[in-house]
Amino acid sequence: MKSINRISLLLLIGILTFTGCVDENFELEPTGLTERPILSNIIADQADLSIFLELVEANDLLGNLVGNRTQDQRAVFVPTNQAFVNFLAANGFSSAADVPNLANVLRFHIANPNVSANDIRQGSFTAIQTILSGRNISVTRANQQVLLNGQNVTIIRSNTDGNGTIHVIDQILVPQP
Repeated sequence: MKSINRISLLLLIGILTFTGCVDENFELEPTGLTERPILSNIIADQADLSIFLELVEANDLLGNLVGNRTQDQRAVFVPTNQAFVNFLAANGFSSAADVPNLANVLRFHIANPNVSANDIRQGSFTAIQTILSGRNISVTRANQQVLLNGQNVTIIRSNTDGNGTIHVIDQILVPQP
């Protein structure tokens, strides 16, 4: 019985010794953090992309552009304001609120992998995964031309200054049924 009490006492002393050494202020630093601006801030600084950002905010999707400051988070295909105007007029919508499943259309513009413009032009992949569950942007390359989702989309410019890539495009990408 005395040996059980001694063992219990030794265990108790050991536990108290080790738990007394815990640094309450210890914080494990996340890996891969970057000081680069987040994608939403870069988009906000470009006046010709304001409609996309307003719609993303209105549809509670801003968190998909903010992330946690990790490097190379994702690629966003951001239609210009003129692309929205053209899309609404071509489809007979009086406002973006009339677009069926608008939140899904917006999700379709946000890709999980960070894909560069060069990767899109010269890569061998045939689809880009989006945050719209189960829907990918199809990529077709032929005769020096790249089709995104079957559309002849022009990437006007790409910005890699943030924690991902912003591809400014001239059309709205619509998920295919």
